[in-house]
Amino acid sequence: RQHRRQCSRQQRAPAAGVIQHPETKTLHRYPNKNLGHYSLLDINVEGDAIEVETAVLDDLLDSMSITFSKIDLVKIDVEGYEYVALSGATRVLRHVPCVICEFMPEYMIKGGLQPEDLIALMMDFSFSPHLICRDELQRLSLNQLRNIESADLNWIKSQ
Repeated sequence: RQHRRQCSRQQRAPAAGVIQHPETKTLHRYPNKNLGHYSLLDINVEGDAIEVETAVLDDLLDSMSITFSKIDLVKIDVEGYEYVALSGATRVLRHVPCVICEFMPEYMIKGGLQPEDLIALMMDFSFSPHLICRDELQRLSLNQLRNIESADLNWIKSQ
């Protein structure tokens, strides 16, 4: 019962795309795979598209009166636009100890972004990249990271 009360008090962000500055963006749905799977990349010509309002993550959480220092984890999956979303979350990145996100250089480049920008952003906030391998967290060197085609990364803040 105590756990249920604690969970019910947890804050959840409203449905909104997160980006560097507020604007309207077109999301393209992946056809027939997953009805909730959308991307800013127009790589699925068979799927439909919707317009969504975006927000800066720091501003969105601020408007919800969320205390940044109480955020323990950020999980983000935005199909190659992780840099765009996280660059609008600098106050979050100052406080959060762990960020889990996709690292897909091919999609980043298709979206006009550079993987090095995400790497530099995370390093600027003292995060180091890790993978879960055989149930263990393994730190990646920058060289290993630059040779990854696609992975779910755990960015852990250095102490």
